[in-house]
Amino acid sequence: MLLLGLFGAIGIYEGGVEMMEQWHLFFTPTPAGTIAGILEAVVITGVFTYLFAELYNRFTGSLS
Repeated sequence: MLLLGLFGAIGIYEGGVEMMEQWHLFFTPTPAGTIAGILEAVVITGVFTYLFAELYNRFTGSLS
């Protein structure tokens, strides 16, 4: 996300930057948009990691 924010700011790899803008609600190739996109990705990753861990623990019989 950081690299695409930097690349978008200088006009490199614009196709990837456009795709990232479509997929992430807060990402834009500006400093504020890059930070917001990173925070959004951190939250999404945390939620999916938590759900994966919960499912793993339930299917393997581990108690949490």
